[in-house]
Amino acid sequence: MSYGLIIDKYVSVINEYMELIAESKYMNETSTLASSMYIGMNSLHRVFEYVILKTKNIEKACHYSKKTFYYYLEYMEQINSSNLCQNLNHMDAVLFVYRKTIFDLYDGEPEDSYNTMTNIIVSNEESILMDDVECRAFFTNISKFVNTLFYWENESLTFSERKELCATFLLPFLQQVNILDKTTRYLDFIQKKEKLLIGLYTKLLKEILESIGKRKKTRSNDFDTSDYLQKCFVEFDLFHEKLTSGNMSDLVNWLNP
Repeated sequence: MSYGLIIDKYVSVINEYMELIAESKYMNETSTLASSMYIGMNSLHRVFEYVILKTKNIEKACHYSKKTFYYYLEYMEQINSSNLCQNLNHMDAVLFVYRKTIFDLYDGEPEDSYNTMTNIIVSNEESILMDDVECRAFFTNISKFVNTLFYWENESLTFSERKELCATFLLPFLQQVNILDKTTRYLDFIQKKEKLLIGLYTKLLKEILESIGKRKKTRSNDFDTSDYLQKCFVEFDLFHEKLTSGNMSDLVNWLNP
């Protein structure tokens, strides 16, 4: 299965979504930017995954997921221009996007519905072979890591900082997605215990990425629950001391995430 190609295309779509947010006057002014980004990104992810599973075609997945964020941002900007922000319901936005994108696929897309404009955009009509169960697990791992990386609960992070996290870390981490379960769990635990500023958080991510690179040949996706419980709970005082010291290299070497 073309996991590498799927990851490259997926990250490209996410980066394009971030660029459009940067250009959006509404999204940059809203006080709920993080939650709006989160809803849009998860909608994009679900559409990308659904189209891959439905059509086995990467280019179609890119096309429909791009339509997703265009329609999502269009909806959010229309709500803002109509002064209806206080009545904003993100579920309505998500349903609007799904109606505009994947409902036709769910009902069975006619061959000619993939119209001339779409054919101009899409240059590769080759389908890919994959196991659906394996593919769903693959996308679940991606979703977990993406939402962990963006650290949505940390209100101190700005849009520009998250955009930089995306540009710097999303692709190299997802290229190791089959061995990221341990990394994702430790990152999630750290985020719940300490609100890291962007400088320290960036250092942590760089150290983890470097650690993965060094140990890549010997790593597996098996998660050692006993080791996790030992370090995060039994030895929590030591864990917290290492985390708050600012020495991310020491912390990462100890955790081996």
